[in-house]
Amino acid sequence: MSISGQVLGAVKFLRARLKERTTWLSISFIVLYFSGHSYDTTNLETLYLNIDNLLYIILGMVGFFIKDESPISKVDKWQIRNNKMSIEYNNIEVETLSAINAPGFSIITSNSYAEINTSELSLVTIQIVGTWSVASGGLYPQVTLNGTDWITINNPYGMLETANMDFDGYITSGRTGIWQIEVAGYNGFRLVAIGTTLTGTPKVHLQTSNQKRTILANTAGLPIVKFLTTVGDGSGTNNLIGNYSTSSTDFYYQPASTQKYYVQQVIIQVSDTAKFNQIDYGAITSGITNGVKFYINQNGTEIPLISGFAFKTNEDFFALTPHISLTTFAGTADTMTVEFDVQQDFGLPLILDGAENTKFIVRLNDNFSTLTAHRFSLRGRLV
Repeated sequence: MSISGQVLGAVKFLRARLKERTTWLSISFIVLYFSGHSYDTTNLETLYLNIDNLLYIILGMVGFFIKDESPISKVDKWQIRNNKMSIEYNNIEVETLSAINAPGFSIITSNSYAEINTSELSLVTIQIVGTWSVASGGLYPQVTLNGTDWITINNPYGMLETANMDFDGYITSGRTGIWQIEVAGYNGFRLVAIGTTLTGTPKVHLQTSNQKRTILANTAGLPIVKFLTTVGDGSGTNNLIGNYSTSSTDFYYQPASTQKYYVQQVIIQVSDTAKFNQIDYGAITSGITNGVKFYINQNGTEIPLISGFAFKTNEDFFALTPHISLTTFAGTADTMTVEFDVQQDFGLPLILDGAENTKFIVRLNDNFSTLTAHRFSLRGRLV
């Protein structure tokens, strides 16, 4: 069917179905839609896209009127704000039209934003297309309760990039794709360009729903075990039974600059030739002095894990995880295995980002030379 045929068919349909008392509303939407857009008639794909969006709105309204119900009783909200028209039905914003761009998308420039209402909604899905870059900064999520004061969220696990199941605090320079962020309890969400001058035209589409963000337990990537060593890439000596009491020694893992490692579990093995008592470390009598400590180091900034807690005795491990097994082999030799199931216990893996020089560190500052085995390993996925 030709373009004119589609439009004519839509007009005939409206004439037959719409009641006289609602015609003004239909006309208002049509005028608003076309007055805010300019079209290149040589680009049929763009023109069809705009006609399809217009018919989508009109037919949705027709559905209300056929049932002999006032549109006010069905449409939760329609509004014109910041040169946009938004329509909400059953508390779901079904379309956002920008008067300066193709339907559904907003162009963001330096220090500007794309905004959407999230009252009584739980999830925002973000799609970004186009070529763009910033020397520093990026596109940051912000939320509000009162509609005036906006708070920037820079939680490194705040946004889920759906293609690779990757987590981001904000969208860095030049990236395109689809992200999801949970917004339950907020009345508004926007994506703001913060930083130096933005080059190019990132086009942003925002859509809300009452769904929950889906987090896959099995993050995409290569399942692999990495030992903490002085080399730092998983290779080298992994049996840490030296005397480190004179000066502390760091054993760590850091992925390559082009990779990320999703830590799902941390495993500790302690073996000795004697029986393990509660107040010992392995079979080291009365435990150790300084204790085993864990850290994350990102671009030189060190963050103590588990509040800087130091494991000095066997019983200390029970304070933070129930996943402990003790095995007795022939004679009196004991092996204790301690597991911290990061993803199961906290709902998310711990991300080591090679591009940000992120290291997972165990720091030892005691004498472990009487142990027969003392290993620290990470289980997860390398992306």
